[in-house]
Amino acid sequence: MFQGLIETLKSNASNDTATNANNLRNTPRRYTDKCVVGVDGKIMPVKDWSLGGFLATADARLYSVGQQVEFVLKFKIREMILDIPHVGTVVRKSNEKIAVEFKPLNSIVRRRFQRIIDDSIADEFATSQA
Repeated sequence: MFQGLIETLKSNASNDTATNANNLRNTPRRYTDKCVVGVDGKIMPVKDWSLGGFLATADARLYSVGQQVEFVLKFKIREMILDIPHVGTVVRKSNEKIAVEFKPLNSIVRRRFQRIIDDSIADEFATSQA
């Protein structure tokens, strides 16, 4: 009688997102980077992003699920702005948010994203040493 309950509790006890079967993300979300996205001339704040896509604050009435969008992610790193143009598909939308899944990343875009991640890690390390 309790065996099923115990097995369920054991399987749900882990906080490790890499082993969580309910987690469909291949890469972790990033919340701390200073980032906005430009779509059709409109600049919108990015709530979080990963190597798979982004979640932005936007007027969702302007987008439909399945719509392909061209965008430019703009990251502030050190004393410069790094622009990363790419293409993705709207996969979710709510009242004031849209979620976009990236099309496969080419090597240039992947290197630029890695630069953002590396810069963030270096900045966190420098802050911890101060």
